[in-house]
Amino acid sequence: MEDKQIANKQDGDKKRFPYLAPGIVFVVITIAIILFLRLTLNDSQGTDQSASGTPSVSEKSTTPTKPIGPGSEQTKDPSNNKQEPTDQQFYQTGMEDLGAQRYDSAAHNFAKAIEINPNNPDYYNKKSQAEYNLGQKSQAIATVKEGIANNPNDELLRSRLEILEREWFGNQEP
Repeated sequence: MEDKQIANKQDGDKKRFPYLAPGIVFVVITIAIILFLRLTLNDSQGTDQSASGTPSVSEKSTTPTKPIGPGSEQTKDPSNNKQEPTDQQFYQTGMEDLGAQRYDSAAHNFAKAIEINPNNPDYYNKKSQAEYNLGQKSQAIATVKEGIANNPNDELLRSRLEILEREWFGNQEP
């Protein structure tokens, strides 16, 4: 008799399991989405300082800076010891500008990134793309050539140069 009860209970569990598994999956996915959104919102609130009055990278780049030296004001006052934007920050701002079709600002930010790190071929590629979109095709070619001079083994820059020259000069040699 006990064997029948155990068998009936196991059969009942088998009938409920198909309804239980999707519920568990739903709960796990919901928790994952909530955590993802919470992290994403926290990251975007932490990096978006434009609402708090702190200038963005593009605003900082137009502000003249004083040289930091042994007797300068910036070394005496700890509140003035702010870090300068990195090449990656200028690149990221340039990418945002490029996406928003602010090509002039994008070219400026990519140029700042190149000043800091002239050995990153992506900076030259994106700067030339912004210049091309501004109609500055000869400047775009010059930027790519400068990038190749600093990164002679970069195939993407060489390919971009071929495409730009072919479009600019036609099928004839430049």
